[in-house]
Amino acid sequence: MTLGANGFEWQGGRQEIEIGWQRQKLDLEEEFWTFRRQSQLDDFAMQQKLFDFNVRQQRQALEWEERQSRVQSDYYEKQYALNKKIFDLQTSWQRHDFDKQEARLEVRRDWQLEDSAWNRESFQIQSGWQMEDLQRALRYASSGRERMDIRRQMERASIMNERRLTEFDREDAPNTTQYSWAREDLQDNRERFEEMNELQRQQMELGREYWQQQQSMASEYREARRAMMEEQIALQQQQNA
Repeated sequence: MTLGANGFEWQGGRQEIEIGWQRQKLDLEEEFWTFRRQSQLDDFAMQQKLFDFNVRQQRQALEWEERQSRVQSDYYEKQYALNKKIFDLQTSWQRHDFDKQEARLEVRRDWQLEDSAWNRESFQIQSGWQMEDLQRALRYASSGRERMDIRRQMERASIMNERRLTEFDREDAPNTTQYSWAREDLQDNRERFEEMNELQRQQMELGREYWQQQQSMASEYREARRAMMEEQIALQQQQNA
């Protein structure tokens, strides 16, 4: 080893090298911390972007659910109004049909009674005329045998007249029974219809009430989710500030 003029040549060169190393070390450390700070800033910016994206996504999802709920509610209310109109219209038609059947039943019964009375009266007139003819023939009969034949005809005519009147009564009895049965059937059908109609109306209103309750619960749930989401956003913003 040789010394310089002042005797510190070697030591001076070593110090410069160490100083150079230290400067390089400081430069590397500064570069590292600069990179780390930039990475942290980049990570924070990315996290903020992801946070903002999640916020937008959640808000958009809630808005979509609300729009979907409004569309469903509007459709349901229109469908309910249409079904109710159809139900009321069918109810009105059926009641009108019952009234029409009852009115026609009464008209047919009146016709039946009129026909029976007319036929009975016509028969009584005809049998009366026949008996008058036989009585006249009896008065003007010329022989006892002829009078005997006329009396026999009168007796037979009287028997047949009684049987015919009994036949009229027998015809009226089934007609009256059938009329009573028809009225009972019509009344039973009317009562059954009204009972079933009321149950169907209750069922329809129960379904609507259930739907409204479901919609109300869904709306309350969305509002609760929105409030919690906004609270979470506020807390996250405070943490990032």
